[in-house]
Amino acid sequence: MPSQQTTEEIHDGARGPSGGRSGVRPLTLRVGSYAAAGLLVLALVGLAVGPSSGNSSVAMWSLVLASMTILMGTVFVTQGVPGRLEEEYEKSLQEVTRRFEILSARDWLTGLLTPAEFSGAVKIEFARSQRYGRQMSVAVIEPDQESLEALGPREGVGEAAARFMADGISMILRETDVLGQRDGFGVTALLPETNADGAAVVAERILARFERSLLTLPDGEQIPVPVKVAVASYPGDAGDAATLLERVAGRAA
Repeated sequence: MPSQQTTEEIHDGARGPSGGRSGVRPLTLRVGSYAAAGLLVLALVGLAVGPSSGNSSVAMWSLVLASMTILMGTVFVTQGVPGRLEEEYEKSLQEVTRRFEILSARDWLTGLLTPAEFSGAVKIEFARSQRYGRQMSVAVIEPDQESLEALGPREGVGEAAARFMADGISMILRETDVLGQRDGFGVTALLPETNADGAAVVAERILARFERSLLTLPDGEQIPVPVKVAVASYPGDAGDAATLLERVAGRAA
């Protein structure tokens, strides 16, 4: 059977020189052997002195325990129990690593991509657009800083503003669009397959959305937060990803 042969080849390739996986089986064998040897020595000593000391039952039980230890160690090594345990550990470690990578790529408060991850996403999309002759755009949405600064140092305002921006823009854009977090509660948007005219339409929708929306503060007060939107498109505004990001950032300043 092809699948069975492939599995066996994988396991054979993963085995070390002593038949273990990454040292788990050899380590288990050594520990088990030492423990069994120690119990066996105690059992033999007990058998030798047992009749005279009245501890023959203890000696016999030690011998039985030593025999069971040897048997279990043999089963573990030959049947691959430590190998399966190691495989489960490796799977768990890979899952934890994957989740950590996902979390480290996103802003802890809004869930949007970090600036570095967003820049990487733009470079990938730019290369795809350039290769296949597609168009793309990038937008920067910034809240009115004067409106936020007028609130003063009130607890929870920053968190509320960041979520307000991220949630409001997420409701407008497509599932294929990519959002990134900027400093000062701003948001960047990657718009694949979108030319300059399409980006202008998106900007108008965003402006209209925030004209009708109110930011709810932790104390329940609601205030308007106007935004401004800047866009830049490929191929009209830049010939590479870095210039495209610089162009849209300059227009948003």
